[in-house]
Amino acid sequence: MVEVEPSKNTPVRLRGTVRVRVGPRRGIATRDEERVLTERRRSWDGPFDQRSIPGAKLDELDLELFRREYLPQAVHPDTLRENDRSLPQQLAGLHLASPDAVPNVAGMLLLGYEPTAFIKGAYVQFLRIDGTELTDPIIDRKELTGPLPRVLDQMDEVSRAHIRTSTSIAGTSRERNHPDYPIEALQQLLRNAVMHRNYESSNAPVQWYWFSDRVELHNPGLGACSAGPPRRASGAREATTTATRPSPLPCTSWATCSASASGYRCPRKHVGRTGTPSPSSISAWGASRSW
Repeated sequence: MVEVEPSKNTPVRLRGTVRVRVGPRRGIATRDEERVLTERRRSWDGPFDQRSIPGAKLDELDLELFRREYLPQAVHPDTLRENDRSLPQQLAGLHLASPDAVPNVAGMLLLGYEPTAFIKGAYVQFLRIDGTELTDPIIDRKELTGPLPRVLDQMDEVSRAHIRTSTSIAGTSRERNHPDYPIEALQQLLRNAVMHRNYESSNAPVQWYWFSDRVELHNPGLGACSAGPPRRASGAREATTTATRPSPLPCTSWATCSASASGYRCPRKHVGRTGTPSPSSISAWGASRSW
């Protein structure tokens, strides 16, 4: 038996005609019927992160994480004390699920035990490479997945494990530490790479490559960013890319990032303090330009 679900991208044309079934009548759709089908499609064309995930259930979300961490930061304590809503209503009120208790894309990214079961590219691929090219030997490899707060924690752990810090005591009364990459700058760049990416039309993960002379971040839909000495690629053309991505509001409610346009200014500020070369913005075709 074959079960065919109704299409949400209506009207559907076959050989140039739209066919409908209304009660006992089957035939070619009239102009008014096509207009109704077009309006149905427009009602579905909302933001990607607010679309319900077919087949997903609330059991696949870390609801304890929602109660313990997300809810107190997203809603004022006085409002929570007066609120007698059920958990599905609270999720729907915070735009993490539909009114009929089906998780949406934002809810799955923020709270899902295994987001990759429904959103294939919802993970971070980390490679530590002993050299300056992708073909050089790989020292360490990790795949970071899970609810977004856990992914951010894992990225911080990996960053601290791979940052090398030199210490100087000459000419001063106190020792001075000099990390090769300031952790604050990496945190901002990594959070921007996860948040400002295309989850809708790409199944590729966020790619985090740590070379011996630089760190590269590639996020599908918005090109890449590189921290380290500026490098130029000959014969490459610059491009401006756009992406449909989840709203930053759930992330800012969790205090994981800033909703302002300071995401790339903070790394510049931190690298200026430590003397690390400024990050470079790289287009989707690989042409780099220094900040």
